[in-house]
Amino acid sequence: MWFRLMLAAMTANGFALLGAKVLAEAGLGVRYSSHYLAAWYGCGFLLALAMSARRVSRPYLREAVIGAAMALMSLLGQACLVGAVSNGAPGYVVYPVIAGATIFLVALAGRLIFRERVGPYGIAGIACGIAAVVMLSLP
Repeated sequence: MWFRLMLAAMTANGFALLGAKVLAEAGLGVRYSSHYLAAWYGCGFLLALAMSARRVSRPYLREAVIGAAMALMSLLGQACLVGAVSNGAPGYVVYPVIAGATIFLVALAGRLIFRERVGPYGIAGIACGIAAVVMLSLP
């Protein structure tokens, strides 16, 4: 089940990025970014409620707090993305920087907060991610 949920989350994230780009390309990002983000995250919240009701279980408070914190960080990131692209920043710079920042922040949080050891495969993965961001950022 978790694999299907992760695929759904990755797909939804891709659609959110695509929607932000379409909004900016149509020249609507400055005026309607808050509407777009409210609709996008509102639908996600309703979907989470429907999934919770389907299982006939209530989430634990800790799960709700973690989910709300993740949603808030995602919302801030999307708002920054829409703002950057709508105000003229080139997409070939914005999107890779966002991807690279995610890789960097997750690796940093894992090390500093959870005291995870980064082995050779982890270092190779981080290096590949950074190299991909650099290559994608080139015009």
